[in-house]
Amino acid sequence: MENRPPQHDARAKRLIDRLDRAAREINAVLLVLAIGLAALDITGFVAVTVRDAAPSLARGSVDPSDAARRAGALGPSVAVLVPTKPGAQITGR
Repeated sequence: MENRPPQHDARAKRLIDRLDRAAREINAVLLVLAIGLAALDITGFVAVTVRDAAPSLARGSVDPSDAARRAGALGPSVAVLVPTKPGAQITGR
């Protein structure tokens, strides 16, 4: 085995200490990232579950005729404004 000077051992120890400190910091960042991704995953799962469990009236619709049909099914007390000409200007008269 070779005889190494004490400077070489001290340099190697400093390098190992720096690498160990960097690994600890990276582990903390990865832990925070993992917790954030888990929270995002749970939020998405809850949103999909709530969306699937909601009745069809609670879901939004883009089609105006679909909205009018649903409002008609609820009875005369519910009014839905459906434009006859979707491209027409709305005036305050």
